[in-house]
Amino acid sequence: MDLWSEFSSPMIFAHRGASIHAPENTLAAFELAANLGADAVELDTKLTVDGHVIVFHDHTVDRTTNGSGEVAKLPFAALRDLDAGVRFSEKFRGEKIPTLDEVFEAVGKKIFINVELKNYATPLDALVPNVVELVKKHGLEKRILFSSFFPHTLARAARLLPETP
Repeated sequence: MDLWSEFSSPMIFAHRGASIHAPENTLAAFELAANLGADAVELDTKLTVDGHVIVFHDHTVDRTTNGSGEVAKLPFAALRDLDAGVRFSEKFRGEKIPTLDEVFEAVGKKIFINVELKNYATPLDALVPNVVELVKKHGLEKRILFSSFFPHTLARAARLLPETP
């Protein structure tokens, strides 16, 4: 299924998943968005200090988890120990910050995905090749699109994965 040829009418994107009903940028939010009938989800990708691609929006973990600190300065193991659900509601206690690999595995074939490349605090374009590798691993070249505030980031993504919008 190709992202652009599948739909003739406007698409409904769930921003950070079904984030009014579940903690933003979590597997629970993405799975719920798919179950509620959204056509696509928008998510935010960042690179951890030790090179893991995670799905997380903010510069720090303070607002949405039980931890504190800058995402780009934390190793994956420390981020994985955080609770990304408890600040949303007790119902989601224990929800973890997902990797992009986990999100692709869970909903990549069910729903289209707008992958925002947030490489503010990482070396120039370090995030892009890692994300492209995961897109190829899951065969999602025609089911995702890239977005970024940085033109050079989008240009790099287009060079590495020209078949993806």
